[in-house]
Amino acid sequence: MITIYEPRNSLEVETPKGRATVWLITDYGTETEKIFTCIIKTSGEIWEFGNSKVKATSNITFGRGNT
Repeated sequence: MITIYEPRNSLEVETPKGRATVWLITDYGTETEKIFTCIIKTSGEIWEFGNSKVKATSNITFGRGNT
């Protein structure tokens, strides 16, 4: 069963293409990685990355320090 999540709050991540905002998260089940559909901040391009390729950015408000 495929499940698609749309984050309610803006979620910024670091990707191989640079900093991005997560638009959708697709879950294909337990045997595969989740797929993050991201909008790249500098170019506006839309790319998809497996969860091993994205990393949450620092956010002092939520207790995530500089990484």
